[in-house]
Amino acid sequence: MIGIIAIWLLSAGVQAAGSGGTVSLRAVMPGGAPLMRPVAWKIYELRNNRKLFATGFNRHSGVIDLPQGNYVAEIIFSGIRYEQPFTLKPHHDVDVTISVQSETRVF
Repeated sequence: MIGIIAIWLLSAGVQAAGSGGTVSLRAVMPGGAPLMRPVAWKIYELRNNRKLFATGFNRHSGVIDLPQGNYVAEIIFSGIRYEQPFTLKPHHDVDVTISVQSETRVF
């Protein structure tokens, strides 16, 4: 039993040493109001000058946990791609806000 607890504590320490934090993502209109439309978020980790897909979701906002590193958040809204780079340091949280252009409506 003591051996299991020791292994658990050691593994928890390794995870904590390399952990990142929480990323709050939101898409807003030019005035800052929530977009309130589902958009496809794609989060890429930047490593060796390459974008590696890390995660994604389909809402105007969300909260995710990521390990430390350099990332790019991407959404496509009304055919326009928006990107916002961000860096996540150990035990720090990051807010990422992407402001989209006004939606053009055709009647």
